[in-house]
Amino acid sequence: MSDEDREELFFEDPTNRKHEGAWSVASCKEMDKFSWSEYGGRKLEDVPFEGLVPYFTEHAHPNTPLAVAYLVDKENVKVTCARTVMKRDDAYWRTGREDAESYCQIMDVSGVVLTPAGHLEQILSAGLACIYLNGAQSKPRTEERPHFYSVGYQAPDDLDVYFKFEGQKVIMQLMSERRTGLGFRAIHIAAGSW
Repeated sequence: MSDEDREELFFEDPTNRKHEGAWSVASCKEMDKFSWSEYGGRKLEDVPFEGLVPYFTEHAHPNTPLAVAYLVDKENVKVTCARTVMKRDDAYWRTGREDAESYCQIMDVSGVVLTPAGHLEQILSAGLACIYLNGAQSKPRTEERPHFYSVGYQAPDDLDVYFKFEGQKVIMQLMSERRTGLGFRAIHIAAGSW
């Protein structure tokens, strides 16, 4: 498969992204849709923030981890994940069975969203591309994509998207301050259990 064909698959179904060194951090492939670009003269700080869901559904980002890092810095958004996400060699990625210790150990990874630690950057990019593709809505699974759907949409911050990464189940949750109960918005990634 050529790099161009592979890139097309990434955006047609963002859940096809694999750890093969050929993947994208963008919301979509159409560069003219990007809300900001280091090449286009528009700045990330000019993108309006009216909640997590509109930020990732109404605005295409050429670099989703960078957009998340900006929200961590400027909008008090936290990024958390199950330890499984941070362990590339976790048995879950081969077997699909969660280790209770890794699954239940939640990590604050807000400060490392721009580093290639574990599967964090890849799953963050794939999940946010899924959210961009599905839009600000709950969207049921389809026959073509039974593993890719979203639920629980409540404007402007709450949405859960389910998808597969490296053939295993992943959930990304965009959560409001009310939902976290901790006084901050959060993006949480968990592997398994759905």
